[in-house]
Amino acid sequence: MKVNSKIIYLSISIFLLTSILFGANGDNIATAITNNGSYQKTGYMNSHTTGFTFTITISGADQTTYSNGFYLPYVIFNSGAATLINSNTSLIALGPSPSSVSVTVSDDNLENSAGWPGNGGTVDFQVRFLDASFGNEIFHDVTLSGSATELNVDQSFSNWGIQDPGTNEYTKNSDFRIYVNESVDSLHVNWAGDDGSSQSEVISQSINSSGYTTITGGITLTEGVTYSITSQLFDNAHNRAADVNSNVGVDLTNPSISSLSSSESPGTYKIGDNISYKITFDDYVYPSGGSLTATFNTTNTATATTASDNWSINSSYATEWSGSFTVQEGDNVANLSVSQVTMSGGTLYDKTQTTSTLNTANFLTMPVTSFTTNINDGVSLELDGVRPTITSVTSSSPDGSYSEGEVISLTVNFSESVSLSTGSLVVTLETGDTDNTFTIPASDIISSTTAVGTYTVNAGDVSSALSISGIALSGGGSLTDAAGNVLTSFNVGTDLSGPHTLILETTAPVIGSITSNTSAGTYGIGSEIDVRLNITNGTGGANETVTLSA
Repeated sequence: MKVNSKIIYLSISIFLLTSILFGANGDNIATAITNNGSYQKTGYMNSHTTGFTFTITISGADQTTYSNGFYLPYVIFNSGAATLINSNTSLIALGPSPSSVSVTVSDDNLENSAGWPGNGGTVDFQVRFLDASFGNEIFHDVTLSGSATELNVDQSFSNWGIQDPGTNEYTKNSDFRIYVNESVDSLHVNWAGDDGSSQSEVISQSINSSGYTTITGGITLTEGVTYSITSQLFDNAHNRAADVNSNVGVDLTNPSISSLSSSESPGTYKIGDNISYKITFDDYVYPSGGSLTATFNTTNTATATTASDNWSINSSYATEWSGSFTVQEGDNVANLSVSQVTMSGGTLYDKTQTTSTLNTANFLTMPVTSFTTNINDGVSLELDGVRPTITSVTSSSPDGSYSEGEVISLTVNFSESVSLSTGSLVVTLETGDTDNTFTIPASDIISSTTAVGTYTVNAGDVSSALSISGIALSGGGSLTDAAGNVLTSFNVGTDLSGPHTLILETTAPVIGSITSNTSAGTYGIGSEIDVRLNITNGTGGANETVTLSA
C-alpha cells in the first residue's frame, strides 16, 4: 500500500510540475490592430475602413502552451461583452511553436455582427486562445493603433461640398462657399485651369460646423481661363468628401452694350405703329430690381423686357434684350435712334451675380449715352407722329357780293398732303337761317394739300362775310397723310372770313315808294316833273342802291 501511495503521489507531483512549467496566462502574447483603408485616423472606424489586421506575436511559455493551438478574434461593441464576429465560430490553427500570425477581419463582417452599433457606437477587440487540447482558454486584450482605448464608429460626413461657384458659373477670385453639418478636420482645394495650370492650397480658416462658410482663397485666377475646382473635406474621423465643380469661368470685366438695332424695314411709321428694337450686350446680363429702359431721340421711352440668347445655366440672363417702341403723337424724327439706355430701378449685372455671395458682381454703370452701333446705323426709320390738320379755307373768287345762282370757288387747305379713302369732304357754310353745304369727292383729294370745290349761292342765303360753319366727312372714309396718320380734328385754322369778304345777297330789290320834289300843281306839255323811285331790299326792306342796265 505504501508503494502504491508513493507512486500516486509521484504522478500527482509530475502533473502539477508540468502544469506549472507549461501553463500560460497570455503574458507573452501581444496583439496589434491596424486599420485597413485610406484616410484612416487614430481612434476611429470611418467610411474608408475596409477592415482590421490582427498581428499576433507569441513568445516564451505561451509559445509552448499554444503550440498547435487555436485562436479566434472577437469584437466588443459599446464596451460590452466580447461577441463572435458575424457569428463565426471557426477556430484558426496556430501551428507548432507559433511566434507570429496575422488575420484580417473585414468591415462587412463587423457590421453584420450581432449588436453592431453603427455611427456613434464604439468598437474594441479581444482574441480568444486555446491550446491544442482546447484548454488554457484566455481572452486576450489587443492594442489599437495609436494606443486608442477603443474605436469610435463614424462612417458618414454630412456635407454639400462647394456651393459657390457652381459648375458653369463665373467668379472673380478664388473664394468659394461650402456647406457642412459637422466639424471639419481639414480642407484641401485645387484649381486646375484649361491653360494647364494647377494650384492647390490647404485651408486654415475656421469652418462652420453647421451651415455655410465662405472661404477666402489665396490663389490668383486668370481672366479668360476656365477652371475645375476640386475640394477634399475631412471630418474628425477622416471621412473624406470630394467635390468637383467644373467649367468655372473667371470674369473681371464689367458688361457693356455692343449694339442697338431694329428688325423693322426702312420706311415711315405713323402714330400707333410698333417698332421692335434690341439691345445687345457683350455678356449675359440680368436687370435686377428693375427694367432696361431705352430713351429714343423722340424723348419717348420704352422698356426692353424680352430676353433672347439666354445663358444655358440661368435663363434669367441673356445677351439680347428686346422691346417695342410705339410711335406717339408728336414724334417727328427723320431717323430713329436711341439717345440713352438706363434702368428703371435696380442694377444691371452680368453672370458674376450668381456668385455674388463671394464677390461684388460686375455691373453696367447707368445711364449709357454713347453707343458703338445705334439703330440708325443699320436701318432708316422715319417717324411721322404729326396728324394732318386743316390750316385754312380760302377762295379764288374775288371779294364782293354774290346773289342767287352765282358760283363761289372755295379751297380747303391742309397742313400736308392728304388723301380721302372714300366718300366726300362736306363743307358747311354760314348762310343765314339755313346753313348750306358743298361737297368735294374723294376722287378730288388724292395726295394733295388742297381740296377745291364750288358753292352755288342759294335763294335765301345771306352773309355779310361768308364763313365756315363746319367741315366733316361722309361716306365712311378717312383723311390720312402719307404715313397713314388720320386727320381727327376738323377745326379750321384760318376761317374764310379772315382773308376774304364774300357777301351773299339773294333778296330781289323792289320799288318801295315813288315820290317827287316838284311842287304840287298843274303842269302842261313840256313841263319837267321830278320823279323819285325809292328801291328797297324786298318789301319793307332797307333802301338799297341798284344799277339799271340798258
